[in-house]
Amino acid sequence: MGVSITDTMRLLEKQDRGSLYLGYELRDVYNKVGEITMNSLEGGDTNALLHILKKRFENEIGFYYDFEIDSDGSLITLAC
Repeated sequence: MGVSITDTMRLLEKQDRGSLYLGYELRDVYNKVGEITMNSLEGGDTNALLHILKKRFENEIGFYYDFEIDSDGSLITLAC
């Protein structure tokens, strides 16, 4: 297990004497991590993820997921 984003930000803020000196906020870091994660899901990874979600939908009462693909068959959005 790694270091949380929040703990990392606290350390950076402490080293830089406060969040005003960093030039970005916690939400910026979370947005960037989400962007990197989504971009790293290649075709095989996306298919594996959709397979996992399908199994959860079949086995867990109340679990919901939905997704959209574009005309090329690439994943556009995923909601759980």
